[in-house]
Amino acid sequence: MANQNNAAINRPDAAELLELPPGVSSKVEYAKEAKVNNLGTFSIYLEDHTLGNVLRWKLLEDPEVKFGAYQVPHPLEPKMLVRVQTTNASTPIKALQTACGGVLDDINSLELDLKNQEKQFQELQGKRDQGRSLLYPHAHDAR
Repeated sequence: MANQNNAAINRPDAAELLELPPGVSSKVEYAKEAKVNNLGTFSIYLEDHTLGNVLRWKLLEDPEVKFGAYQVPHPLEPKMLVRVQTTNASTPIKALQTACGGVLDDINSLELDLKNQEKQFQELQGKRDQGRSLLYPHAHDAR
């Protein structure tokens, strides 16, 4: 029981996960590295490893990206840092925009594939069950 109480103490309030922290006016902030060309760090608030890993993966698919990584500085802080370095043919901002577009394309493709698979499954079930409900497969048996 003591472990559950400690976990509740450390857990952020739900509102903290939905609202920007005080003093932060934008969900995404960009800081350009002064000493290295085409290197910058994005602070992305209210996101975590779920988005970070996908963005990193998409960034590294881009041939103009030399380096792409993310980190979540602290698990209780609703903030993720994405660091990007590009060749001279691009910029970190363009690379992140391209990566975000690629993620959206993948999501749309996955949604379409899922709908097609669901349709095929329902057609097969309909032929096999000849009218049996998918939600209540034994409804006709009770009669």
